[in-house]
Parts: sequence; C-alpha cells; structure tokens
Amino acid sequence: MRSMSAATRRIRINTQTRSTITGKIITVPAEHVAAALLFSAVKDVRQYLISVCFESDGKETFIAASDGIKLFVSKVPFEGYVPAGVAFKAVVPTVLLAPMCKKPNGNFLIIELGEHRALKVTRPDTGTIVQGMAMDCKFPDWRRIIPTNYSGEAASVDPELMLACKKAFATLKNINAKQASALPDFYFNGAHSGVRVQYPGFDAISVVMPYRGSVPEGAGELPAFGTRVEEEEDVSA
Repeated sequence: MRSMSAATRRIRINTQTRSTITGKIITVPAEHVAAALLFSAVKDVRQYLISVCFESDGKETFIAASDGIKLFVSKVPFEGYVPAGVAFKAVVPTVLLAPMCKKPNGNFLIIELGEHRALKVTRPDTGTIVQGMAMDCKFPDWRRIIPTNYSGEAASVDPELMLACKKAFATLKNINAKQASALPDFYFNGAHSGVRVQYPGFDAISVVMPYRGSVPEGAGELPAFGTRVEEEEDVSA
C-alpha cells in the first residue's frame, strides 16, 4: 500500500489538534474560497500559484488565486479581529484549504494567523481544524492585472478557462456546476489583453488570458463544403 505524503500526514494529524493560535483572525465564506481554488495551480515551483491569498484591512477582505493564466478575486465583508492599523495578509497553501472547502453549503472558514506565519483554519460546521504555515512568499499585485477598460474586440480563449469561470459562478451560488446554465459576464479587449470576467450578484472578478502568438498555417480556413462553387462560363457557343 502506498504511504501518504508528508503533507497529507501532517493535515490528518492536525485535524485532531485543538491548540489555539493567538493573532489576527478573519472569517470568510467557504464558497468564495472554493471558487478561488479553481484558479490556483496544481503543481508549480512558484509557491504563490499553489496558494490562495487573503488580505484584509479590517474593513473588507479580499480572496485571490491565480495559476499564471487565469485569476480570481472576490471581496467579502470583514468579519474577525485585526488590530487597528495592522493588515491581515496570508498566502495559504491550497493543500490546507482544499479539504476544508468540500460541500461549502453556505458555511464559512475561520483563518487565524499567528507569529512566525503560524496558521490555523477552522470549519465550525464540521468541527475540522487544520494547522500549518502560511507561505513565505509574496502574492502578485492582482490589482495591476485586472483590465480597467474593454473594447469589445473579440479574442480566442481556451474553453477550459471559460469553463473554470462557469464553475466558479456555480460555486459562488452554491449549486452544482453540471446543473448551472448561467454564464458570468465576459468583457473582451482584443487578443493582447486579458478578458475581464464579472459574476452578477457577487463582488468577484476573474481575468483569463486569450490565445497569443502566430496563427498556425491553415487555421481558420473554411472547409471545402462550406465554400460557394462558381459556375464555369459556357464558351462553346
């Protein structure tokens, strides 16, 4: 039988731990974290791409994730405790969050950040607690990535990226993605700018990158059966 990875063993052990981390605390909807996880990378040497970033100034909380090709950011009202004049910012590994976001069902997560990046994530409805360390890395400034304007000029986008946005929309609404028919709003800005995606009813934005580079030879050519056949002029007379 294959042995569990060190990360998995650590998570299973820590779900039984009830020690308290005293520090900054935020409470976030599980649906928003689950949606963000759809945009993080599965494997990457860049730690911030296999994480979810949480930022709060004590007034509002932002949840962001990216795999380098697509980005998700949502804003939720602040709940928790952050000392005045102190910001909450934690880059949390996806391996800690994924098991906590199964079947969100309108529940929430409590994220506590202590000294030396000590981290505790609690899901009150199940009583599950996971402890670990926040990533020692800087998450990119997602505000600089979001296009502020759009021209409406079309661009080619990988269908998998658009599917991720549809799944995120369904996750935010807490419905099964296979049963969801509504799509978020896509704002195109040509082939040289990211496509901005907005989710009606939620303070959430995504950015997906269109295809770039040269077009392969023959791409986009109309099949022969779709072309009009020109009648040859009769010159026998």
